[in-house]
Amino acid sequence: MLVSGLTAALQGIQLNQDRFASAADRIARHTTMDAPEDVTRDLVDLKTARYGMRAILAVFRAADEMVGTLLDVLA
Repeated sequence: MLVSGLTAALQGIQLNQDRFASAADRIARHTTMDAPEDVTRDLVDLKTARYGMRAILAVFRAADEMVGTLLDVLA
């Protein structure tokens, strides 16, 4: 169960990294074009990916801490 939690956290990290990179790429492309109205949605996507990453990292830390506690109990 702990391993699946860590695996899910790693998948979430990858997903949010991809979202962040996509939004950043779209923002960079918009700054070279004349489409400022589209940038708002991309900025929201960027922030969403950032906060999603923070949440996933909290899950990862909790799972890591549980693994450490389990190892301490078994040792």
